[in-house]
Amino acid sequence: MITETQKKLLLDEFPELQFEDVDLSKEVLSHFGLLFSGFALLEAAIQNCFVFWKLHSALLAGEINSQDDWVHRHKSLETSAFAATFGTLLKLTADCPDLASNMNALKSLREKRNYFAHHFFREENVKMFSDESRLDLIWGMNAVRLEVKQVEIALKTVSEKLLFRIYPNLDIQKELDSAVETLKADALKNPSPAFGWEGSS
Repeated sequence: MITETQKKLLLDEFPELQFEDVDLSKEVLSHFGLLFSGFALLEAAIQNCFVFWKLHSALLAGEINSQDDWVHRHKSLETSAFAATFGTLLKLTADCPDLASNMNALKSLREKRNYFAHHFFREENVKMFSDESRLDLIWGMNAVRLEVKQVEIALKTVSEKLLFRIYPNLDIQKELDSAVETLKADALKNPSPAFGWEGSS
């Protein structure tokens, strides 16, 4: 069970957990969502590493000789990355030397992610019947979330290094900021009335 020290650390980070009218059952669900948003960011970081690694490898091998080659290869790699599950992404990047030092952590997080995706609500349901055990669940999920965040930050550094090999004179942060602003502007001008999962079979 959660210790007093752990409880203090958790409440310092999430003071809303001690509000008088807090519903800790809902908070468990909120923290589950917060954790999975972290897994999604980590998955995106692996996708980026895969695409940039393979693009750089193709350039070195002389397989990209024109803008059309570049666009086609990038689109193909991105399609493969986006279609892959977390586990498949790890297989696709197994030989990437820049990810070697993070691979054990990624494999461990894949197992944790699979647990949360497929077993959490069944296996941990018995811990939903007291505030103390709910806080224990939140503490445990937050510990995993922090682990995920640490690895995601490490992979962001790797992907930036890989991208810099392709574009050695690129101001990466400036380009990212510009891309984010463009995406925001497009989303505000042309908001989609549909959700991404609608119409999928």
